[in-house]
Amino acid sequence: KGWWMAKTQKLAHIKEIKIFNRLDCCSNRLTNFVVTVDGHACVSYNSRSVFRVKTFRCNRVGRIVKISSRKRTYLTLCEVQVFGSYTKRSTGNKLSFNKCFQTSTGWNGVCKRAMDGNKSQDYKKHSCSHTKSPSGFWQGSFTRPARIKEVVIYNRLDCCSNRLNNFDIIVDGQVCARHRSSTFFSVKRFKCDKVGQNVIIRTNLKKWLTLCEVEVFGEYIKQKKRADKLSFNKCFQTSTGWNGVCKRAMDGNKSQDYKKHSCSHTKSPSGFWQGSFTRPARIKEVVIYNRLDCCSNRLNNFDIIVDGQVCARHRSSTFFSVKRFKCDKVGQNVIIRTNLKKWLTLCEVEVFGEYIKQKKRADMLPLSHCSQSSVGWSGVCSRAIDGNTNQYYWGYSCTHTKLQKGWWMAKTQKLAHIKEIKIFNRLDCCSNRLTNFVVTVDGHACASYNSRSVFKVKTFRCNRVGRIVKIFSRKRTYLTLCEVQVFGSYTKRSTGNKLSFNKCFQTSTGWNGVCKRAMDGNKSQDYKKHSCSHTKSPSGFWQGSFTRPARIKEVVIYNRLDCCSNRLNNFDIIVDGQVCARHRSSTFFSVKRFKCDKVGQNVIIRTNLKKWLTLCEVEVFGEYIKQKKRADMLPLSHCSQSSVGWSGVCSRAIDGNTNQYYWGYSCTHTKLQKGWWMAKTQKLAHIKEIKIFNRLDCCSNRLTNFVVTVDGHACASYNSRSVFRVKTFRCNRVGRTVMIRSRKRTYLTLCEVQVFGSYTKRSTGKKLKFNKCFQNSVAHKGVCERAIDGNTNQNYGAKSCTHTKNPVGGYWHASLSRPAHIKEVVIYNRLDCCSNRLNSFDIIVDGHVCVRHRSSTFFSVKSFKCNRVGRNVAIKSHSKKWLTLCEVEVFGEYTKLAAKRSDVLPLSHCSQSSVGWNGVCSRAIDGNTNQHYWGHSCTHTKLQKGWWTAKTQKLAHIKEIKIFNRVDCCSNRLTNFVVTVDGHVCASYNSRSVFKVKTFKCNKVGRVVMIRSRKRTYLTLCEVQVFGKYFKRRPKFEYLGCFYDSEEYPDFFIKAASNSKMTQRKCNRFCKSRGTTYFAVQSGNRCFCGENYGNNGEAEDGDCNVPCSGDSGIKCGGKMRNAVFEVDKNVS
Repeated sequence: KGWWMAKTQKLAHIKEIKIFNRLDCCSNRLTNFVVTVDGHACVSYNSRSVFRVKTFRCNRVGRIVKISSRKRTYLTLCEVQVFGSYTKRSTGNKLSFNKCFQTSTGWNGVCKRAMDGNKSQDYKKHSCSHTKSPSGFWQGSFTRPARIKEVVIYNRLDCCSNRLNNFDIIVDGQVCARHRSSTFFSVKRFKCDKVGQNVIIRTNLKKWLTLCEVEVFGEYIKQKKRADKLSFNKCFQTSTGWNGVCKRAMDGNKSQDYKKHSCSHTKSPSGFWQGSFTRPARIKEVVIYNRLDCCSNRLNNFDIIVDGQVCARHRSSTFFSVKRFKCDKVGQNVIIRTNLKKWLTLCEVEVFGEYIKQKKRADMLPLSHCSQSSVGWSGVCSRAIDGNTNQYYWGYSCTHTKLQKGWWMAKTQKLAHIKEIKIFNRLDCCSNRLTNFVVTVDGHACASYNSRSVFKVKTFRCNRVGRIVKIFSRKRTYLTLCEVQVFGSYTKRSTGNKLSFNKCFQTSTGWNGVCKRAMDGNKSQDYKKHSCSHTKSPSGFWQGSFTRPARIKEVVIYNRLDCCSNRLNNFDIIVDGQVCARHRSSTFFSVKRFKCDKVGQNVIIRTNLKKWLTLCEVEVFGEYIKQKKRADMLPLSHCSQSSVGWSGVCSRAIDGNTNQYYWGYSCTHTKLQKGWWMAKTQKLAHIKEIKIFNRLDCCSNRLTNFVVTVDGHACASYNSRSVFRVKTFRCNRVGRTVMIRSRKRTYLTLCEVQVFGSYTKRSTGKKLKFNKCFQNSVAHKGVCERAIDGNTNQNYGAKSCTHTKNPVGGYWHASLSRPAHIKEVVIYNRLDCCSNRLNSFDIIVDGHVCVRHRSSTFFSVKSFKCNRVGRNVAIKSHSKKWLTLCEVEVFGEYTKLAAKRSDVLPLSHCSQSSVGWNGVCSRAIDGNTNQHYWGHSCTHTKLQKGWWTAKTQKLAHIKEIKIFNRVDCCSNRLTNFVVTVDGHVCASYNSRSVFKVKTFKCNKVGRVVMIRSRKRTYLTLCEVQVFGKYFKRRPKFEYLGCFYDSEEYPDFFIKAASNSKMTQRKCNRFCKSRGTTYFAVQSGNRCFCGENYGNNGEAEDGDCNVPCSGDSGIKCGGKMRNAVFEVDKNVS
C-alpha cells in the first residue's frame, strides 16, 4: 500500500491537483487512492475505470501533497502537478520553542530534534526525537504564554509510523486535541484554541514516542507583567532531600526539570511547603509548576492552605504540568501540604492577589534592644519587633524560648507614655502557651492575662511611663511571641533630666567588671556583652559621682538577666551619706525605678547581702543645682604637696569638683606626716578669703589643726576639736602662693580649695630683670641661672633650682642691667626636699644688708621688704648647708640715670698688662658700670705693677677721665696710680682712702689713655669713661723759622691782643684779615702781623717751643721769640 509525497516551496492555497497515469501498462493500479494536503484528505478516487490524466478539485491550505494507495499494489505516477497560490497561514505565526523535555531518551533521539526546524522524516537524518521507555511524553515550552491555534506534527516515515496512532496534545494541563486512528499519517495539523506556555504530546500506547518535528502556530499574548503577583520573602519545608531547598520553589526559575536546580524536594514522605509574605494579602490565585522529568504523579493529592484555612484541594489520578487554583483568602502564609506518603516536589509556586493596605497607627512606638531568657529553635527575640505580623512559626516571625518561666523584653527609643501593648500569638501551633503572663513597663506591672481561652491578637490597656517593656510568663512553658507592638507617645521625664556621672568607684573588681560599665550608657543586661560591673568580694558597694551637686529625683537600676538576678534583692541607695531608697524583695527585677528626693553629688548602691554586687546600668534623673560662681574667685594652678598617698594628687583640690567623697576622685591625700599643700594664683592678687572643703565620707577630724599662709605670711589658722564640712577663712594678704600646712602629724586631705579676691599690681613696683648671675660653687647641675629663668617650679627634678657644692658659706649673686631702687625680694624655696636649708640667710644689695632671715620652720615662697638702691643682689647663707634657690624675683623701679653727657668719648682697642680671673680689658669700656666683680663688668690683672690702656676713635682734647672702682671687694687696690694721655701725665692718685667713683681733671690732646699702677697689686677697673671733644685736622702753615724780637725794634708792628686760647690758625685768620704776608706767634698767647721779619736775628728752633694756649699739641714761639709763618689765605 504505497504512498508518494512532495512539498510546495512555501505555504499555499492548493486548488487543483493533476495526476498523469501510466499508459504503456498497468493503468489499473491507480483506481483506489486518496490525496491529502498536510494530512487532511483533499480528494479520493475509487473506480474500476482507469484514466490517462485526471484533474482533482482541492481546496486546502498546506505544503505537503501526499498520494496514498488504498489497495496493495504497485504505485506508479508519471507526473503530479499542483495548482493554486501561495498564502499566509490563517492560524497565525509560527511560535518558537525555547526549551524542551521528554520522559526519557533512546537511540540519541534527544527532545531538541523535534524543534530544530529539520523536517526530515527519516530517523537516520538525525531529525527525530525518541524516548527510551514506552508510554512517555514530549514537552516544548515558549518564553511567554501564547494563544495556540494549530499544532503540526511530522511523523516518522522510514519506520514505525503507527506509533503515533493514539496520543493527546495538551496545553498547560488542558487537552487541546486527541488523535485516535488505526492508520498512520505523515504530517498532520491539529486545530487548537488554547492559551499557554507549554505544549505536551503524550502517547497513550505502550510504544516509544517518536516525533520528527512539532510546529505550533498562533500568537504570543501581549502580557503586561501581572501587577498582582505577590513575592515571598521567606519559606520553609518539613525536610530537605537531594539539595532541594525550599527557596527553589520561589526563585522565579520555572524550569520543570529537577536537574536544572529549580525544584524543591522534601526528605521525608508526607510533608509540607510554606511560603510567607512580608505582610497580609488577599490571595486570589495560586499557580503550581509540577516536576516533569520524573514523578509528576506525586502532586495528585494535596491541599493549599492560607493561614490555617483550606484555599483549594486537588484530587486526581492524572498528573499536570502547570495548574492554576482559584482562591479567595486573606493571610500571610501559603502552605502546600501533600496527603500522600510521597516526597513533595515543587518547581515553582506563584501567588497572585493584593496586599492589604494596613494603616500604620501614628502612635506606634518602635522597639529595639530586645532580649529574652533563652533561645530555642532559632526563635531570637528580634522576631517579635521586626514588623512581620506573620503568626506562623515557619514564617520566621515568632520568638521561642526554652522550657522555663521565660521572659522577653525590648525598649522604646526614648522615654514614652505607653498606652497600649498589642501581642500577636502563634497560630500554627501551641497558642495555649500564652495563657498566663504579666506585662511590665520599667519593672512596674502594666497588664496581666490568666485564662484558659487562647487569643490570636490581643490589645492590653496600659498607662505607664517608661522605656522597657517586658512580658513574663507565670507558668513553666515555651514563651512564643509573633509580634509585639507598643502604642503611645514620647514624653519628658517628670523627674528631670538624666544626670551624667563623671567618675565611679567600687570596693573591688572581679571578672573585669569595672565600675565604669554601670555608667557607660550600654544597657545590655547580658554580662557577656561587657556591660555590667562586678565586685570581687561579696558585700560591697558601687559609687558614682557628678561634677557638681544635684537634686536627685529618681534612680533607675538595670539588673543582670543572663544570670544571678537575685543578687539585687537587698540593697540601699545612698546620696551623700543619706539613705534615699531601700529595696527588699524575694523576687528579682529587670529594670526598676526608685523615687528619691535628695541633694548631693555622690550616689552609692550598697548591697546588704553577702553576694557579689553586679550592676548593668545606673541612671540618675534630676536637676543640677545652679551654683552662682563668685565673680571674685581666683583660679589656682601649679600645685604641689608634701607627698601623695592613695593617688590623692594635689590637683584634685583645684579641679572645680567640690565632691567631698574621696572615691569621687576629688580629694587630695598625703602620707602620714606634718603635711602641706600649696598652689598659686595666675598673677599677684589681693587675697580676701580662702574656702576649704573637708572630706565627708571619712576622717574629717584630720583638718583640725593647720595654718594658711600667702607668700609665706600667715593668713589664717584653725585649731579646734570640732570638725567642719566647708569653712571660709578671712584673709587680707597680697601674694600668689597659698599654702595649707598641718600642724599635727596626720594625713592631710583637701577636697577643694577656693580663693577669692582680686588681681592687683605690686605696690613695690615692677619686676626687675636680672641679666647676669654667679654663685660660689655648682653641684648637681644646679647652675645660678636656674634662679632667674622665670621657672618657679619648686621641684629640683624639674631643673628649676640652683645648688651649691660646698655646704659652708653658700653665696648666690645676680646683677641688674642698671641701678634700681629695690623694694621687695621674693624667694621660692625647694619643696621636694631639704626646705630647711633656707632657715638662715641674708639678702645684700650692693654690699648693704637688706634683710636677715632666721627661722626654725621652712617656707615655700616668701616676700622680703627692702629699701635699697643698687644693681647687685646677693643671697648669703649662714647655715652649714647647701644653698638651693628655685627662683629669686626682685621688685622695684630702675633709678633715673643722669642724662648721658654729650662730651663722652668712646674708647676701643684696649689692652692690659695681663689677665687674671677672666677679667679682660674690654670689661672697663663695655658701658656696664656694675662695680661687683661677679657682675662680669670689671677687669683684673695678675699680681704686678699692672697697666691698662685704650684709645679714642680720633685725636681729641681730653678734659676729664672718670674711673669706677670695684666695691664688692679689694677697693684699696686703686690707691696709687697715674693717668697719661699719649704718654703725657694727665692725673695721678696716691691716698690711703678708697673711692667708688672718681673723676680726674685733664687737659691733654691725644688719643691713648693709660692707667698705670705705681704699686705691685692686682689692677681692677670696673669702668673707665673719657670726656672731651674731637679736634679737627690742624692746617700746616709754611714755617719760616724762629727769630729774636725786641721791644725797642720789633719786626712786626701789627699786634693782636693776647688770647688765652691762641693757636696758629687764629693768628693766621687775624693777619689774613689785615692783608699782611706774614704772621708770628710768641710766648704761647701773642700774635703779630707784618711784611718783614728777621731784623733782630735768627734764633734756635728750640727757643720756640712754648705750647699754644689754645692747643697744647702745637708750639707758639717763645719768650721774646717769634715763630714766623707765611699767611695761608686758603685757611679760614
